Amino acid sequence: LLEFVHVMNSLTEFLKFSVCFSLTDISFLDVNIIRLSSGLLNTSVHRKACCKNTLLHRHSMHPKYVFDNVVKGQMMRASRLNPTYEGYLQELSELKNRLTERCYSDIDIDGTVVEVNELRNSRVRPYFSEWNDDHHVNNMIKSCEMRIPMYFTKDIGQVREIIEKHWDTLLLDRDVSNVVGPRPKFVFKNKQNLKCMLCRYPVTNNVISDDCVHNTTPCNNCNQ
Repeated sequence: LLEFVHVMNSLTEFLKFSVCFSLTDISFLDVNIIRLSSGLLNTSVHRKACCKNTLLHRHSMHPKYVFDNVVKGQMMRASRLNPTYEGYLQELSELKNRLTERCYSDIDIDGTVVEVNELRNSRVRPYFSEWNDDHHVNNMIKSCEMRIPMYFTKDIGQVREIIEKHWDTLLLDRDVSNVVGPRPKFVFKNKQNLKCMLCRYPVTNNVISDDCVHNTTPCNNCNQ
């Protein structure tokens, strides 16, 4: 392996390859994977040596929900990648420091920590954990049965018939059938069109409400 890396590095001056190997731990993307003495796997968040704190700055010109999602997404990632409670608390402490450096307040952070802690045994369970017994995993899967979003189109009937006709094929695999459910469940929605983009406010009895923005609602005085 080392000879191969040496050969690769001798082929060009523009690219340099490095190698990292171990019988007990390895890093892949943003995950440290560790083999414990018991044979089980443990994981934690991995950050490269060149990692910089580039989280979205709190003073950036974004809606509040964007900042809320940044904090929550980072917290959920910390929970899923840290099976041990000690590792989870350590990652939360480091994450809080990183968020504080980007001007997030304790109010922004602490409420989300409480929310994620409550979800640690359900939606944000660690990927590798002694808690992941088959019974709980099956219950989680059944509670999240797949729904198929569909638009109202002229061929919607044919599409539904094709899906329903071949649905039994998915049920041949037990794990897949637990996800998709015994029969297809459809969720219908309208396509975004010019009318939807322009007519954002309700019209009642052919009269535009007082809080409407002019030129964004139909007047109903013509056949448009």
